[in-house]
Amino acid sequence: MSDDSELGLMQAMVTVTHNDSCPEMLAAIRRGPFATPTEEEAIEYLLKRKPRERTRPAFEQHSVEHVLSFQRRVYHMKKKFMVRGKQTPLGVAEDWWDRTEEQMRAALHAHTLVWFESRAAEIDVGWKKLHAIERTLAHSVGLRQRPRDQTIEPLKEPMYQEDNMYHKAKVARVVAEMARPFVRGARWGGYGYEHLRIAKLARAIQTRLYLHNCSTKYCLQNRSTCRFFFPWPHMPQQQYDLNMERVALQRRCPCHRRRSVNQCRRARWYVQVL
Repeated sequence: MSDDSELGLMQAMVTVTHNDSCPEMLAAIRRGPFATPTEEEAIEYLLKRKPRERTRPAFEQHSVEHVLSFQRRVYHMKKKFMVRGKQTPLGVAEDWWDRTEEQMRAALHAHTLVWFESRAAEIDVGWKKLHAIERTLAHSVGLRQRPRDQTIEPLKEPMYQEDNMYHKAKVARVVAEMARPFVRGARWGGYGYEHLRIAKLARAIQTRLYLHNCSTKYCLQNRSTCRFFFPWPHMPQQQYDLNMERVALQRRCPCHRRRSVNQCRRARWYVQVL
């Protein structure tokens, strides 16, 4: 499928991992197979953390329910987010291919390669490939973090253009910024009290699930710096970084609180709905 004569290189890989504490699993573990989740359990799984004294997850004793719950969620993910030829939160998909694996902790894990429709007819004649961030560690061996003090100038109008992937395909943008509702102006920018309550809950969930915490047992094991390169430097726009040989996502809001590497929290990424 990724051959040049077929669809070419995919634009994105969507990963779906089963949540051990999803509502239907909590209900099955507590009240038996196929029990209906309560309203509290529908929210609990978003904020709950596994107790430290529990070494083995409870869902391992409910393998049938675990598989059914995972397959049900993957089915609805494809039905809502990967509809061929229609606008979805991920973009306009042309085709996809997926493979389900099992993690070492026994949780099911799906990798889905996604191809999106081309913007070939919309690309300007004078468009040029967006330049990459220059390598500042030319003589280093292996992947290294870009210096925190390296300044990346934002692209200015009318020279501004989308990153290569977004410019060529109808795919949703991926950013590395926390959700911040616009609240300036009359009546908090048009948002009422109920909207701000939901925004607060969404931000709390994002803080717990989408932020990376460095740990000596994970990303700092036998290393002095995070193997995922956190914290990442500020980025005015998304560009390929030759220092890390990875795509540096847009992250414009600075962190005003100085923290150690072990305490620094940064957003991994989230899909911004078009």
